[in-house]
Amino acid sequence: VGSMESDLDPLEDDTMLALKRGHGIVLPGYQSDVRPFMCASDIFVFPSHREGFPNVVMQAACMELPIVATDINGCNEIVSHGESGLLVPVADEEMLFRAIIELVGSSEKRNAMGKRAREGVVGKYDRSFVHGQILKEYQKLLRLKGLRNPMTHE
Repeated sequence: VGSMESDLDPLEDDTMLALKRGHGIVLPGYQSDVRPFMCASDIFVFPSHREGFPNVVMQAACMELPIVATDINGCNEIVSHGESGLLVPVADEEMLFRAIIELVGSSEKRNAMGKRAREGVVGKYDRSFVHGQILKEYQKLLRLKGLRNPMTHE
């Protein structure tokens, strides 16, 4: 799911042909709603080379999917290796393959990791929690600057 990065990271012609002809491979392109695709999945694989903070990884976690992702900023803040998913080095095809096979082989491990993935995201990134943390930071900065807090009139 998603558009190909044909300018930035193009796939080799034979790889693209294998994807297009591959049995059971669907290339739906960009989708504004990825939930139906996640509902049809057992594992979420995200082998990105670079990210800021990947919302799609959080979406997969919220849908209780175990995650296989590259060990890069953003992904490694969301995925706890061995708990909510598996992290692999960037561009290490062998480790990526092994991680996927490890999860394919155990529905028990997939289910446990998926549940922990959701718990982790809800616990760390719930909107009210994040808003509360931002408010605390603003209040701290106001105190440091010696300014009164407009929320509490202090």
